[in-house]
Amino acid sequence: MRFSFNSWVYSICEFVIEQFVKKIAPVILLLNLISIDAQSQSPVDSLISSLQENETKKEKSTTLMAIGNYYMRIYPDSALFFTNRAFELAKEIKDDTLLCVSLNQLGNIYNTKGEYSKALPLFLKALDFARRYNDLNRVARINNNIGILYYNQENYDKTLEYFENTAGTFIETGDTTGAIYALNNIAGVYNTMKDTLKA
Repeated sequence: MRFSFNSWVYSICEFVIEQFVKKIAPVILLLNLISIDAQSQSPVDSLISSLQENETKKEKSTTLMAIGNYYMRIYPDSALFFTNRAFELAKEIKDDTLLCVSLNQLGNIYNTKGEYSKALPLFLKALDFARRYNDLNRVARINNNIGILYYNQENYDKTLEYFENTAGTFIETGDTTGAIYALNNIAGVYNTMKDTLKA
């Protein structure tokens, strides 16, 4: 059998890779997971521990919504639990701003879960609160969320209606950043519809 330098190098490389995959890669993966878990737990842990320190129901409701917001994309059922508790406290203390914010957040959670028939009525109730108190910034953000809901359902005409309302409200209030964001959303819808002239 003839010695081949290339096959010898290949054998060594194969051995090193095999040892790496068997012994070192799992350790690196475990350390990364521990690091990610530790990083992702610290903000919510401090929020949860602050619940005991909150003196008023308003503070508790606000903290519960922050926890719900944190969990919205990673654990939507937990987000629902915390946001529903926030909503109940807001109802108990009759705080219309917290009611509006918690209804909007509940709508966002259901939208994230793909439960659009549950999300829409919550958004509409939140929109009613925001309009009643002439909170135009919140009206614009809720309209944007409704637009996203319709976009997720591929109902682009309704999406455009709500995104255009969002842009109009932001322009009316002088919120240039919000208006640019809304106009960008409109362009994205036209792009999705393959209407590049309007996009």
